[in-house]
Amino acid sequence: MKVIIKILEYLSERDAVVLRTCRLNSHKSIDEYPEKVVDCYDLNKNDTEDFIQSLVHKISSHLIDEQDENEGILDENASIKPTGELDFEKIVGKVFQVRHTTRRINHLKMRRIEL
Repeated sequence: MKVIIKILEYLSERDAVVLRTCRLNSHKSIDEYPEKVVDCYDLNKNDTEDFIQSLVHKISSHLIDEQDENEGILDENASIKPTGELDFEKIVGKVFQVRHTTRRINHLKMRRIEL
């Protein structure tokens, strides 16, 4: 997932930044997302690249997940969970909901367990 951030203000007395963040391919402008204040005391301040990278690592996954949960779903993206036997005739043209994980975790299918 590609993330964008917009730093709106630096609060020097608090050593914090005011920012907005969202997914790069969001269907809303970054200016429509709420502002967040993030403390910078534990971020890497060697250069701009390191600072932005550490800032993204600190806040983005939490904020992006929160935005995804609070953001409405477009009507054309309404989805169903995949269930039942595989039948290509029944799945063509349908939108399915699947949770993406960064680690490769799959269900282990078994027919019988002998104890």
